[in-house]
Amino acid sequence: MRRLYSYLKSKYSNYKFHLNLKKKLHEKEIIVIHQMGKVGSSSVYNSLKSLRNDFAIFHTHFLNPERLQTHFKKIQQQGRKPENHLIESKALREAISGNFGDKNWKIITLVREPISRNISAFFQNIETQFPDFVSRYRYGSLKIEEIIDVFLASYPHELPLYWLQQEIEAVFGVDVFAVDFPKADGYVILRRDHEECQVKLLLIRLEDLTDCSAKAFSDFLGLREFTLKRTNEGIGKQYSDAYKEFIKSINFPRDYVEKMYKSRYVQHFYSEHEIEQFRTKWLKQN
Repeated sequence: MRRLYSYLKSKYSNYKFHLNLKKKLHEKEIIVIHQMGKVGSSSVYNSLKSLRNDFAIFHTHFLNPERLQTHFKKIQQQGRKPENHLIESKALREAISGNFGDKNWKIITLVREPISRNISAFFQNIETQFPDFVSRYRYGSLKIEEIIDVFLASYPHELPLYWLQQEIEAVFGVDVFAVDFPKADGYVILRRDHEECQVKLLLIRLEDLTDCSAKAFSDFLGLREFTLKRTNEGIGKQYSDAYKEFIKSINFPRDYVEKMYKSRYVQHFYSEHEIEQFRTKWLKQN
């Protein structure tokens, strides 16, 4: 009886979730904070949620149908249930497949220097690579050298270099590389007209988020009192000691650094001076 109750409760909860989701998509204008992981999106999402009730606000990482399907399959293979944000992603994907409907879409995405971003994303999910990571590192059975070796050999380092083409251009039809990025401003607003609606995109560099967020969200949404609330910062989590030691100890191969910083992605969003500062940071031990 207890199992039956739990099952019915779960099914009812999912049913209510889908009803609320459908209602939000039907009744409200849509804001989608859609970006790769570890670029400050949780801070933007929580800040907007505290200010706006007249928009349906979503937070997604996958809207490209192939990437979304691949991620769902991966979760099923691991025997896990999809999180609510993935269910939302699937519902949004269905709405997009219907030629975006007749609503205007407001999309917010962020970019970040890719090596820093990759390290943060690696540590965010480090338990998948090293089960019981915190205790193993704390008691010395897992050395920082082993962690660095796994990161260099196994992490998908090129993910941030192509994410915008896969998840913004392919999904919403907005080519962010078609217009020069105003590096001094730290953000840009782009538009793409579709048959019955308009997609409006706010693109921000994470490195400028604190300084430009008030003006960016005023220009994009007409918000006069936007205050950024910092959340989900890796340095304050359980793995912060390992994270700091990793940053201090890693010695990147020069060809890896050059490949990342000569990419179209980095060249588009960062100045030569900024790129040289990144090089100096990561090649410090060479």
